[in-house]
Amino acid sequence: MYYKIMGCNMTKKLSTFFFSLLLVSSLASAGDDNNISFTCAEINSAKQFDSSFTELRDLAIKTNKKLCFSKLNPEGEQLNLIKDIILEYSNSANALIRSDFEGDKFDFIDKQFNIYNGDIEKFYSRVPSEKIMYKMEADGALTTEFYFTLPNESRSEVSNTLDSSCAKINSDTGLYKDCKEALSDAACAFNAYSYSYDMFRYEKNAKQLNLLGKQWDNYIQEARAQTLLDVMFTTWMHNDYYSDSKLVAPASTQYFILKPQVVYENVFDAENGDRSKIGLGVEWIGINWWDLKVPFGVSVISIYSDYQSLPSVGHGLLFTFDNKYSLGFTRRGSETGAVVTIDLLKFMQNKKEKLEQYKSSF
Repeated sequence: MYYKIMGCNMTKKLSTFFFSLLLVSSLASAGDDNNISFTCAEINSAKQFDSSFTELRDLAIKTNKKLCFSKLNPEGEQLNLIKDIILEYSNSANALIRSDFEGDKFDFIDKQFNIYNGDIEKFYSRVPSEKIMYKMEADGALTTEFYFTLPNESRSEVSNTLDSSCAKINSDTGLYKDCKEALSDAACAFNAYSYSYDMFRYEKNAKQLNLLGKQWDNYIQEARAQTLLDVMFTTWMHNDYYSDSKLVAPASTQYFILKPQVVYENVFDAENGDRSKIGLGVEWIGINWWDLKVPFGVSVISIYSDYQSLPSVGHGLLFTFDNKYSLGFTRRGSETGAVVTIDLLKFMQNKKEKLEQYKSSF
């Protein structure tokens, strides 16, 4: 009887406490304790990248965002990731440009992209990535030269006889007077891919990015494991913080919704032989302050276990400490039980995949 009375009162008090915490957290600003942020989408208002090659520019904007978010990855993974992003962009951009500049007479475009891809493959294996954001250029005095700003660059001379063909490019939006003007407009769209990434080259930004990367490394390593649904719920709850395509530190709170659990439960006053069970649980909704000195979280949980003399489903609260240890209380009819969870997801979680889930939700 003592356990029943205490358990009932405790459940009511803890339920009130939980929902109060959830309300306060939802009203609090996620980013008050961290002012480091980099915007990855300012390119949309950058006039220097205005171009009639709108499809190419849109592709460049998407690539710009990918490169910007790549800075959240661990430093050892960044070079290969950046190389893959740029090579994918290069191949797609080449195809888009050649869909406008058609025919064998424009094969020099393919030649320059092949040179570009080769240098990307070579230099991204051994040179700091901040120094390798090459631009497409089309200039020259007497004849047009088309090239990328690569070390030991090899330029293609564009014959004046092609000017009449270049004048017809993008004729639906306006005529170009020659190949120099047409290729320059294409280059303007292409070069937008590195707009945000270029700002990381400055020393102050580099130091802040290094700190930002370490904070995400720490989050992936230390915070509670989350399902994709948990990640989506967390970014939705922190919508104002994870917004506008910004690089920011991880929010100080995690949220959980419909998260499955494997639990061990002991019901105090159950019949002998029917007190302890392994069961399946679900965290209906929860919150975790992962970066406190003593990390703490609380969730509403339901547990299914095959008891003989008690209801099969119990409900209660689950408390998490230090992002690792979860203890809780449940009620099954008039009986109170104690719960310990086994977070198998923590051992199975792919850390790189979790970071990608967050990046895709920004």
